[in-house]
Amino acid sequence: MFIKIYEYHIRKDREALFLSIQEKAASIYQAHMNCEVMLLKSVEDKTKWLEISRYNSQDDYLNGMKRVNEVPAIQYLFKEFKSCLVSDILDIQEQNYLMKLHI
Repeated sequence: MFIKIYEYHIRKDREALFLSIQEKAASIYQAHMNCEVMLLKSVEDKTKWLEISRYNSQDDYLNGMKRVNEVPAIQYLFKEFKSCLVSDILDIQEQNYLMKLHI
């Protein structure tokens, strides 16, 4: 399995919008590839979120992303997502992993 982990900071007053955007984006992703998405909110830092996405393989992810990026709505949703970021922490951290063991 191929895992992507994103870390970002969401404005507290935009959480409902953020979650709505994530649900819409996930439906687009799932229409074009097999994926599971989990969103985690930090207990210590109320603006910090982790997004963990799981795909069958890195090739499936790359091929699916080509199709996803052709969907006009995804660009609009990403723009809306960026409006939810904490303005002084606009950085989105991205990491890639291969799952070796799931117990």
